[in-house]
Amino acid sequence: MQPRSTLHQFVSRHPVTIFIALTLGFQLTIVLLAYGLMPAGSALHDYPQAHMVFRFRVFGPLVFAMGLTYFLEGRPGFVKLFSAFAKWRVPAQWYALAFSWKFIVTYLGLAFLAISGMRAWPGAIAADFLPQLLKNMPFIVGIAVVEETAWMKFSVLRLNERYTALRTSIIIGLCWGFWYLPMLMLGKEYRMGSLGRCS
Repeated sequence: MQPRSTLHQFVSRHPVTIFIALTLGFQLTIVLLAYGLMPAGSALHDYPQAHMVFRFRVFGPLVFAMGLTYFLEGRPGFVKLFSAFAKWRVPAQWYALAFSWKFIVTYLGLAFLAISGMRAWPGAIAADFLPQLLKNMPFIVGIAVVEETAWMKFSVLRLNERYTALRTSIIIGLCWGFWYLPMLMLGKEYRMGSLGRCS
């Protein structure tokens, strides 16, 4: 699609920069609002209103990626953005690794802590593992769709047209990290990664 206006030309030249600016600005705004609703030293999950505001942060990257894609490329770009989910680009074992690597790293970390004597071995599977997993699965899948669509399919693929894979990975990796950084303002409860309470 050819640029239609000065604004369209500007956005078409800097789509990823604009996406990152909008996403990080939105994230910081949401975190500041949630932080403002919490008394000093409190935990996010103790204040339902703050927690509800905090949940809205998840939608920012996807909304901005979809909006910019539609603005630049119309419906064909919109379809292309999501149709890639239906295409297998690598052998099945890589998808298996993508699904399981977090479990592998978690168990390696727990094993290291147990062997080093820093923590007792908590057991192979927590007593409420399956109910908690099922409860949080919509959040896990939803966040994966948001992050894969926005950061990978929108941002990485566009930057790969201009830069090397290494440079693209560094740029997006740092910006993606900055997306999580403001959450540290919300205290120990979030830093400890309480998925069930803060997702």
